[in-house]
Amino acid sequence: MYAAGVDNPVGMYLRWLTPGEGREALNVLLSEILILEFDHLTTAIINGETYRVEPLRELAQREGSWLNTRLEHDPERYDLMRDDAQVHHQGKRLDLLLSAELTLRVALKSFEGQQEPPSWVVRAQKVYPLLLEALEGQDIFQPVGN
Repeated sequence: MYAAGVDNPVGMYLRWLTPGEGREALNVLLSEILILEFDHLTTAIINGETYRVEPLRELAQREGSWLNTRLEHDPERYDLMRDDAQVHHQGKRLDLLLSAELTLRVALKSFEGQQEPPSWVVRAQKVYPLLLEALEGQDIFQPVGN
């Protein structure tokens, strides 16, 4: 289960509400990523690449992290390690894909039909269909009745 929301076009938060392996550390990472960066993270997740989350000191306070989005010895899992800790957090790669899908879907919704959206929206609009392809056959989260 997720909680997601938009706090202006730059701020976006998403977190897993249900417990699961690696989800607590993933929630921290997701809370620190700016929506402006999310298309780059999503591209790495789709391609199974390692992604560097650079530390921030100007816009926000965030430690750097390394996210290996697909483990070589177990391609259905990811590994996350923050710079300020020597602990590896592992979880299901599907959690990453679902997190990225819901984040982009919610973020892009407010820009539907806009003639000249911000550049991060244009980038995210190109990445989103690729993400849906990567999730083919998976149940994605759908809104529950009002």
